[in-house]
Amino acid sequence: LGHGQKSAHNSSIAAGAMLMASSSKVRCEILYHRGIEQQDSVPEDQDPRETLLLRICVRSAGSDLPAGSEEVQLHGLWAALLQSAGPGDLLELERAQEADDDEPDSRCFSVHGHQPAITIHRDGYRYRLDKDTLEALKKKTLLLPEWLRLPPAKKAGKVYKYHGWLCTLRDGADANLWAVVWESSRQGPQFDKGWARHAFVVVDPTFEHFPCAEWSTTEKLPLFSVTTSIEGKKVEKLPHLCVGDVIRVHRARIAAKMPRFINIRQQTHSGMLAFPCPGELLE
Repeated sequence: LGHGQKSAHNSSIAAGAMLMASSSKVRCEILYHRGIEQQDSVPEDQDPRETLLLRICVRSAGSDLPAGSEEVQLHGLWAALLQSAGPGDLLELERAQEADDDEPDSRCFSVHGHQPAITIHRDGYRYRLDKDTLEALKKKTLLLPEWLRLPPAKKAGKVYKYHGWLCTLRDGADANLWAVVWESSRQGPQFDKGWARHAFVVVDPTFEHFPCAEWSTTEKLPLFSVTTSIEGKKVEKLPHLCVGDVIRVHRARIAAKMPRFINIRQQTHSGMLAFPCPGELLE
């Protein structure tokens, strides 16, 4: 159903035990998030979607708090329905619960149950989620608008659709995506079971919220890697990727490895196209 630290669900609930209702709308912009998380165990009689958690780092309108110190936590069906939310999207929260803690330089809003409402804005589109729409979506008498759904890996009509952000990739799903090569994740190609493989760390504009020296080490975002491979030991035939190259990947299989690794794996029917970065941009 998703990726991220599954144990975080329980800890976040405990941390947010002291909550108070927010009496006004909270308007904020999404900066980044780690993707969907899920608790370790799911009771047999419980809808797995109810155990989901999406922790989003935001900047609220008019806030003078340090960047990265405000968070919105979406629980259960809220997380499942808004898992395509990404950097730059605008949220309007109504009747969210604000954590009543002693941290003067941070804020945390929790959205769960049927009382809150959220309006999401993206590229001129808007969609409101409230008690009525939640029930209709749950019963499948209503569908999310296409712009708010995760894109399919297969062609939609005659065109491919892509994930807007790496953080929206889902564990176990196939995906089309764009990314930028950052560094080799290992010291050169590796040979395994008759295949030559080379793994690279990839990023997207979300990482610009952090110094580039932390892109491979920050725990606030997953570490995304793409592996190129070819049968045999003909290393010279492996794609030669460099820092700054842009890659377009079709039909990759996403595989999460705890606690923070997201592997973008090539399959027999996958495709990758590289767009070399001009040398002058790296000077």
